[in-house]
Amino acid sequence: SNLNIPSDFPKAVPIYAGANVLATSMSGNESTATLQSTDSSDKILVWYEGELNGWTRVQSFDSMGYNMRSYTKGNEKLTINVGSSEGNSSITLYYQLDAEVQTK
Repeated sequence: SNLNIPSDFPKAVPIYAGANVLATSMSGNESTATLQSTDSSDKILVWYEGELNGWTRVQSFDSMGYNMRSYTKGNEKLTINVGSSEGNSSITLYYQLDAEVQTK
């Protein structure tokens, strides 16, 4: 079943094109969405890198079948987790407003 992204979900969060929406939640300054796609995790990560123009990538982690990227812009933080198995990629988007941003 394909849910829709709620109309009040933060517009700053790009929703991967063609993905199925499995779950969304919003609580205070935090919003989460879980998506599923048949695209490869590499393709998905490249797409997000392009969409998040003006954001700064602050963290990056890759291991077998699992990828994590964190981006910040001002007081916003977006963490993207992508995991792949059996031809599907699951995408979890975790957005925080007024995040405590660690600056180097």
